[in-house]
Amino acid sequence: MDVSTLIGWVMAVALVVWGIGFDKLGNFWDLQSLAIVLGGAVAALIASYPFRILKDVPKHILMSLTPDCLRSTMPCGCLS
Repeated sequence: MDVSTLIGWVMAVALVVWGIGFDKLGNFWDLQSLAIVLGGAVAALIASYPFRILKDVPKHILMSLTPDCLRSTMPCGCLS
């Protein structure tokens, strides 16, 4: 994983937590709400693409997080 990816994720989480406030952070943790948001996002993604494309998503996510993909000699990187 590239260091800028890690820095970006840490900054994003820190800014969200700071924006909510440490004392009110518990108000935003609700398992049912999390299930609705994440489940709805995954369901919308599944409904938007055919299975032949969706079956490769985990492979492409893994490729984007490994440094070997950045050293690829293919014109379009690893996603070909």
